[in-house]
Amino acid sequence: MGTTASVYPANYDCSKCPAYCCSIYERVQVTRRDINRLAKHFGVNYETALVRYTRTYNSTERVLRRKPTRYWDNPALF
Repeated sequence: MGTTASVYPANYDCSKCPAYCCSIYERVQVTRRDINRLAKHFGVNYETALVRYTRTYNSTERVLRRKPTRYWDNPALF
């Protein structure tokens, strides 16, 4: 069974993100509040942020969408 970031405090400062959270955890669960924060940060509405930056995991959880890079296997999409 994988681990999730949801067992840790929900207040993250991603402004200088080294991609640790979204690279070492199997998934990073997000809440409605998190999606609203993503929408505000990227200047899009809630629905756009929901589709663009998150996905459904096992039909029960909303998690950050990921995209492989040359430095990390599976960090968050943004």
